[in-house]
Formats: sequence, C-alpha cells, structure tokens
Amino acid sequence: MTIDALNKSIFIDKPWSIKYDGFDLVINVHKRKAEHAVRCSYQLTGKNYQEAFASIFHFFNEIVWFFDLKICNVNGGHSHGSHVSLNYNVSEDRYLFSFKQRVYEKTQHLALAFFREAECNESPYYRLICFAKILEIPFKKKQYKEKKAWVEGKLKELKSPMASSFRDRKVASLGGRSIADWLHKDGRHATAHARLGEIIRDPNDYNDWDEVKWANVIMQELAEMLIIQKLGVLPRDTQ
Repeated sequence: MTIDALNKSIFIDKPWSIKYDGFDLVINVHKRKAEHAVRCSYQLTGKNYQEAFASIFHFFNEIVWFFDLKICNVNGGHSHGSHVSLNYNVSEDRYLFSFKQRVYEKTQHLALAFFREAECNESPYYRLICFAKILEIPFKKKQYKEKKAWVEGKLKELKSPMASSFRDRKVASLGGRSIADWLHKDGRHATAHARLGEIIRDPNDYNDWDEVKWANVIMQELAEMLIIQKLGVLPRDTQ
C-alpha cells in the first residue's frame, strides 16, 4: 500500500467519533491538514441545536489551546430537530488521535473562546481586545485595582524573551506610568473606544499598528497565565 493510500484509509475513508459535552461528534476529513467537517446530532439527547453548536465551539477551543492549532473558514448550519454541522480548516490532523475533553466549566470556555478567536485571527487590534477580555473574566466590573495589581505582579514573571524585552524597553518611555495602565488605557481602551481627539489606536497609523502588535506579545502571555492560574485550565503543553 502506498503512503497516499495509507493516509486515505486512515484519515479520509472513515469518520472519527469523539465524545464531547454528552454529544457524539463525528468528524470527516475531506482533505488532510485542511478541510474537516464535524457533525453533532442532538435529536435523542434532550438538548437543542444551540447546545449542540456550543459543544462544537467548545471542541474547537480545546483544539486551539491544547494542540496549538489554528482553525479558520468555519461555516455550516443545522437541520431542525436533528443535527448541526460545521466545516472548518485546521492546520494539522494530529488532534484526531489523542483528543479527549478536559474543559467543562463555562468560565473556562469563555476564556478559551476569546483565546481561540485571538489565535485564529491576524488583526493585532482584534487580538488585543480578545486578550483584554480574557484578563477581565475573573474580575468584577469595578475591580480594576484588583485586576491591575494582578497584572503588575504577573508582568514581573514574563518568560518570553520578546515580552520581557518589550516590557523593559516600554517602561523607560512611560515617564513613571505603569505598564498595566498603558496596556489598559493606551491598548484596550484606545482600541475599543477609539474617538478622534482622544487616545486612539488608528489602524491607518503604522506606529499604532506596531505598538499594538508588540503589546500583544505581553497580552498573550498574561492571558495564558490567567487561564491557567486563575481559571484552572491545564497548561497548553499537557497532552
């Protein structure tokens, strides 16, 4: 048997079945390392199509987090009273061999959903907003001081050489302002509430684009630490 024939017999000729959120997810590989499709039947579960769709998105969250893969071109629909299905492109097939559900809590999945959105999107502005939303999840609306204190503490623990280098270079130019304030006000706030005449991150401005891109190096590491340390999700390298 040729390698191509072997690959076809393993990946394409038969569907893969994965248990998730009480559903049976059936994955078909239309094209290796590219076009996959997942179908979730809910007719006999006592659940509705929104819950079935949620189970698929939760499934995507874990693929991105635990397997460090990208998912894009998601599209599909549902049949009333029967099943839902989504087509998607994924950068590798390896998740099919060892996937098992490890995340169950809604708060964890909310954070992982924003992480999935950030990881699978190239816009630095959208990525920054997603990471910022993750940092807000365990804190109440009026707990900015508590969130800032947590961020300030974790900024001292950055492991990425790029994140640490940018943090140290940026501190020198802030005139005494904290990195946590800069990330919130000049990053998240200036992007989400951009108005002319105020602090703004303008997608037409190269300097804004460059600063947001570098800020994301720190924001991603902070988001990963929060997901693991405050929300209790297993680290990304756990298999």
